[in-house]
Parts: sequence; C-alpha cells; structure tokens
Amino acid sequence: MNAGEPWSGHYEVMTPIWATAHHTQFTAPGWQYLGRDSGVGFLPGGGTYVTYVSALAAGEDALTAARDWTIVIEKITASTGPCLRDSFTNDSMVADQLRFNIGPGLKTAGVTVQVWTSDWSNGDATQDSDLFQFAGEHPLRVGHDGVAFVDANIAVDHVITISSLARSAGHGNHGAAAVPPPASAPFPLHYENDFEDAALDTDEPYLADQAGHWEVRVDDQRAANGSVDGASNQVLKFVVPEIGVVYRGDKVPIAVLGGVGWENVTVRMRFRLENASAGGFYLGLRVLNHQRAPGGDPAAHPIPQCTRILGTYLVLYLNGTTAVVGDNYYVQDGLNASLAAAPAPPTAPVPPLGLNVWHNVAMSISGSRLSWSLGDVKDSIVLDPSQYPAHGQLAIGLVDFGGAAIDDIVINAA
Repeated sequence: MNAGEPWSGHYEVMTPIWATAHHTQFTAPGWQYLGRDSGVGFLPGGGTYVTYVSALAAGEDALTAARDWTIVIEKITASTGPCLRDSFTNDSMVADQLRFNIGPGLKTAGVTVQVWTSDWSNGDATQDSDLFQFAGEHPLRVGHDGVAFVDANIAVDHVITISSLARSAGHGNHGAAAVPPPASAPFPLHYENDFEDAALDTDEPYLADQAGHWEVRVDDQRAANGSVDGASNQVLKFVVPEIGVVYRGDKVPIAVLGGVGWENVTVRMRFRLENASAGGFYLGLRVLNHQRAPGGDPAAHPIPQCTRILGTYLVLYLNGTTAVVGDNYYVQDGLNASLAAAPAPPTAPVPPLGLNVWHNVAMSISGSRLSWSLGDVKDSIVLDPSQYPAHGQLAIGLVDFGGAAIDDIVINAA
C-alpha cells in the first residue's frame, strides 16, 4: 500500500498487498511452517509452495491432532517479480498440475477447502479484479488408500491459496474501502514546527526517516536551564546513537520531508550537536531519487530510497569545515571525496561548531544559486545544473550516528 501523503490522507492499494493476503488471511500468530519436502518445497515446473499449520493445543500430539492448514503456491517469474529475491532469474517456468496429500495430524474429516487465486500474467496492466479472487469451495477428496488430497492447477505468474479455514468464519475477503480515499494533494508550500504541540516520544508525522530516527523529546538541557533564550522545552532529537543493521549500504543518518516537485526553497531551523560522534550536521534541498549508479532515473524513482540520495547538501562539519555535495553518500568522506563526486567551490569556513550549543542555520535555493547562513556567517554559490537535481524534497541529517537535536523549523517552497 502506498500511503505517502499523511497531510492529505490519500492512499493507493497496490498489487503486492494481495500477494500478502494469500498468506495473512489464512494464518494467525502461532502458526508454523511444515518442513522441507513435507509441506514446503519447489514445484516441478518452477515456483514454490509452503504449508502453514495451526498451533498445537496444550497436550496435543502432532500426529494425532486435527490442525487447520493452509497451502500457498506461487509461480512468479523474474520478469514479473524482479524484487522477489536477489538472485532469482527463472523465466522458464511452465504450468503444473499438482496433488497435495493431507497427512496425519491435519484436519481432514468433513473439511471443505476454500481456494483463492491471483493472476499477475498481465504485468504492469494487472488489475485489482485479477488478484485475490475467490475460486470456490470444494469438499476434500479421499483416495482409495484412505488418504485425503487436494488438486490444483497453477499457471505461470499465478498464486493460489488452499485452506481448511472456513470462509463463513471470516477467513478470506477481497475487501474494498467503505469510503474512497481522499484525493491526492501536494505537500503544503509553507511548513513550520516547534514541536510544542506534539506528543512526546512520537515521530514528526511528515518526516520520513531513511537511516536513523528522530523523535519528539523534552529538551532536558533547556529544562535544567529554565528554558534559556526563550526557547521551547520540546525538540526533535536524534535517538539512534550508533549504526545498526543496514540495508544496501545505508551509512549516513538522513530523513526527508516535503514535496518532490519543490524547486525554489528556503529553510531555517536551529540545531545542536550533543556529542562528537555525530561529526556534523547537514541540510539538503532538491533531494530526489536514489542511487547515482545505473538505474537511478529521477522519473522512475522520484521518492528517496536508502541513504545514497541525490540532492544539494550543505554539510557543516564539527571542526568548522563546510562543503556542498550532490550525493549524500559522500557526506562522511569530507571535502576531498565529496568535491570530487560533485564539483562545487568550497563554501565559507565557520567557527568550530562546539557541542551542546544551539546554532541558527538557513539554506535556500533559487534557480541555480544556493545561499546559506550559520549564525553571522553567510555565503552564496552558483550550482552546476548537471551535478544537482532540479527539484525535490528537504533532507535533514548528521555526518555520522550520534546525539543531536533540532527545533523551530520553517520552510517556504515553490
């Protein structure tokens, strides 16, 4: 499901949600997979099957119980499901005629199975009506040897679920929204937040963390000082002190906010670095698609993914060094690597930032000119359009994982 506009409430139910429904609507917490080759395995013509069984009740024996069961069969080619698994390249699948014997310990007596199917063979033209469709209920059959079985014919780029759970009990439903989702709307051109009205320990609802995490917290340093300089007592704090298990090279703390169509933008805020581990602070404007590597087409990937994201980043290092880079992958590497990756003249030096000190920072882009200020230091440079996206979101980040806080954000965009 795409629900990328919390400001408008708009959402789209995408096709993968029905692939998930093939599993989630016919299982429950505590259910288990059967073992390889006794309920889980590969199909002769390509594809896989898995069997889930309900949890054993206290004192039940696995061979004599009558547990509910669900079989999910899939035959999705690499062309249809390129993200199915990283090394998956099988486009030579063929249809299969299958028979599953229902073994000891599983419910068979008086069982009527229900069947649900999805057809992804139309690729990008797949419609909601092709997916997760009820295909009937059928009494479980019993062979001459007394073993219950169920047959299934599966075509390429199809998914089938067969379950002993009763549809009359609420298992299996291709629902529709009782109220249509609100219309899509762009992110507001004006945004400001001092976090005073936000619930503690919650996210800023429009700030999308890509690596690390920001949460609303009481500013204990200000509270101890009686809210000096008239500042508020609630701030947005970075709460991940060190890098965790990362995805595809995520290494730089970054969060994004705003509209992907923003071109001319001004942002100002206050920030504070709380330990040396943070390394520095950065703001990004016109932050757009992911990887600079092949495949990073802005039209195909308008929303930032992972943390190697194109944009125009003003980096303020703890030691007073500054830089403008066009790819935040190079934020940690300092001036040499970052300027080599996205040439720009060095920006004005600033005094060492110091720890536990609030700084006022502002950044704006109008046309190809980037202007910024940190306290009394101001600078302006002209960007090379070939090195930087022409539009995109706002980004907030740290040079590395550590302690930091931000407050009093104001954005005006066009």
